[in-house]
Amino acid sequence: MFADALRRPVVVSDVAESAARGAALLAATAVGLLDDVTDPRATPAVLSRHEPRPDRVAVLDEAYAVYREALEALGPVWARLDAPEAPE
Repeated sequence: MFADALRRPVVVSDVAESAARGAALLAATAVGLLDDVTDPRATPAVLSRHEPRPDRVAVLDEAYAVYREALEALGPVWARLDAPEAPE
């Protein structure tokens, strides 16, 4: 679903803590242990790759269009609900 929504391939790696790993790669690069974060020694194993599927992209596009229509149509309703109450 992410690949479909983003319209880009999504790669799942064997990295459990990607944020911590990213910080460690940046630190290793900063102190000269790696040339940069794309150093082959820092490349994780790819477990799977998911490509966007045009049929699913079309379904998400249509659902998003309906959501945007609903958002616009409900604008006046939300404005009324957000208005201060009339004094009694």
